[in-house]
Amino acid sequence: MTYIITVAGKDSIYMASDSRLNYFKDKIIDGEKHQEILAIADGIKKTFFIESLRIGIQFLGIGFFQENEERYPISYFIKKLEGKESNSIEESFEIAFNFFKDLSIEGDTGQYVKGVMSAIDGENKKVCLFNTINNDFRIKILTQNQFIDSENNKEDFSSNENELIEEIKERIIEKSKEKWWTIGEEITLLKLEKDSFSFLSDFEEDLENFNKIKWRRINPPKLDKYN
Repeated sequence: MTYIITVAGKDSIYMASDSRLNYFKDKIIDGEKHQEILAIADGIKKTFFIESLRIGIQFLGIGFFQENEERYPISYFIKKLEGKESNSIEESFEIAFNFFKDLSIEGDTGQYVKGVMSAIDGENKKVCLFNTINNDFRIKILTQNQFIDSENNKEDFSSNENELIEEIKERIIEKSKEKWWTIGEEITLLKLEKDSFSFLSDFEEDLENFNKIKWRRINPPKLDKYN
């Protein structure tokens, strides 16, 4: 799992995520599907900027996809999107969505993605909420201080952008203490502006493929019910 936050500032969009990855198996309990989390790892990037498409994108849940019988991190596939171009932000959203939809496996809860894409388009701050398992693809415009919080924290952010940045970080850090088996403290924080982007907080992802992950077992395993 993951914690992702997208917030519209005055003239910018902020996108943040944690870095935790978990290893799980699906388990049915009383007729309801759960994740049985068996191990965790850190250092997985989940928020990116695709420069040729002019969009930020962040992922909730999965950290790896398969190619030629080998599993690679999301960052490996993001590089395949670099160089693709579009005539509009809406088309950029569609290109990225269709790319990851083609990688997804229908009905497989370990091989799909959902998340948020963002871009500043003229005077508008546009976001796209997507989910490849159910073909969800919704574009909307955010106004200043509107936000998307995957943990459903409804508390408003500050209008002061320095305070807003600290509040984003604090939310992820505090939630990582509460739900450490799904959320990690290491944060990526991307700032989008009209003609530029910058990472205010980031780390180096030192992973070639799934087999290189240093897992830490959880004993006993943790159960998380699917939303």
